[in-house]
Amino acid sequence: MTKKLDIKKIIVPLISTLFIFGLFLYMTYKTPLAGDDWGYAINGLKGNPIKTAIEFYNTWSGRFFSELWGFIVAPNKWLWNILNPLLFASIFLYIFLITNKAQKNSLYTALLIICMILNVNSDLRMETYTWIMGDTYVIPLALSLLYFMITLKYIDDISLMPLSLKIINGIACFYIGLTMENIAAIMVFAQIILLIYYYIKNKKLSLELIIYLVLSLISFIIMRMSPGSNARLMRDHVEFNSLPLLDKFLFNMPNFIGLSFVEHKFTILFFATSLIGISFYKEKNKLLKYLFIAYQLISIFLLFSLNVGSVLHNELIMNLNDKNNPIIWLYWFVYIVMAFVIIIRNIKNEKDKLKVLFFIVLAGSSNLVMLVSPIFGARSSLYFVYYIIIATALNYQLFIEDAGKLMILMLVVFVSLIGLRTREYLIKYNKVSLIENERQQIINYYRGHQNELDIYIPRMPIYTIHGADIEEDDVYHFETFKAYYGLNPDANVTFYWKESY
Repeated sequence: MTKKLDIKKIIVPLISTLFIFGLFLYMTYKTPLAGDDWGYAINGLKGNPIKTAIEFYNTWSGRFFSELWGFIVAPNKWLWNILNPLLFASIFLYIFLITNKAQKNSLYTALLIICMILNVNSDLRMETYTWIMGDTYVIPLALSLLYFMITLKYIDDISLMPLSLKIINGIACFYIGLTMENIAAIMVFAQIILLIYYYIKNKKLSLELIIYLVLSLISFIIMRMSPGSNARLMRDHVEFNSLPLLDKFLFNMPNFIGLSFVEHKFTILFFATSLIGISFYKEKNKLLKYLFIAYQLISIFLLFSLNVGSVLHNELIMNLNDKNNPIIWLYWFVYIVMAFVIIIRNIKNEKDKLKVLFFIVLAGSSNLVMLVSPIFGARSSLYFVYYIIIATALNYQLFIEDAGKLMILMLVVFVSLIGLRTREYLIKYNKVSLIENERQQIINYYRGHQNELDIYIPRMPIYTIHGADIEEDDVYHFETFKAYYGLNPDANVTFYWKESY
């Protein structure tokens, strides 16, 4: 009997994890090196990757482990073909283990998580899902989720945590601090929050949590003290660095609103539906209930106003959710406040409430910290998206049983969106593979005809691969592209659109 129960317990997460692994294996296998991958592959083949990473620390970037990843993996695509799907499969599993509270809800939880993973913003997908150097954002995400999964399980008494898990946590904290600035800062912030919670709960400090905080701080400081990254920051972003702090915030505010709300339509859609569910089933005050629900429905309309306006050919509707409009900034800030109010009022279990708030705060903070960065792009918001996925899945746990037959409808929605997105990815990356085969034939020809200096390369299908096509005046990537493929360095390479794909 026990064995049967154990099998039932693991069957949903197991199949779901294998599905994520299989889909990402397909996409990864079909995806060629692109953009920065070429340069890292060349540098990785020159000599000892660790020595090269140390040199880059002094001349280019403090992200030591991210640089090391590039020098090891970019020259060995076969390795990336294995590691990338393993990373995303582990990310799914960690989120599932953090969020799923009851075995009977496991199917809903798994499908919701998969649905949200597959329905991310296209730029985020291209820059992190199918790009070797994009994995430098994915690895610290996976490690942070592993850390939170372990720590939250033992948060009431860290001393009960096995030594092996304590060591894993310490390694994760140190590694993350030398990967990306925003996730490194967030890990320091998270340690402080966990320390405060532990002290309030137990009236004493946890030595383990203090050690994790120290490790996170040390690695973060090492990264920030990099001579190379500081020199590059001052050289390449002089104008931004000269701005007062408030002006930096105002400069990046459209990016913050865009990469927290406007451009992550499906992420916020599912988060909004989770708040609707909590409001509908848990809120006792009728006036507040309908106010909360109405605000979420208006928010969903705003998320898709560009799509609706395009269909209706109505420019006013298309511009309703303009991320450059201060009124829209105010609207989404009110949305954040309302989300907190809904959660604080309606989640009665204190531990569940704090867990949801914890991940929402981490999500928002991971984007807020980018307000002082001169480079705030789609890949920087990866942590925001995935911590919101966790918060959403936790919220759904609160009303799945209350929703009853309505959850069957949600199940149909999840399966439909997963099916549509899976089909889209299979088609997209099959086209990528076909174009890549065509490219290789052309490259092989010109590699054998070094005297021919005009090279024409077909572009990849739109919204598939980040950095696969090189634009005019991008001298660095033209140089690394030609060097990586052994082409004449004096050749003129043109990337052109095919008539059909």
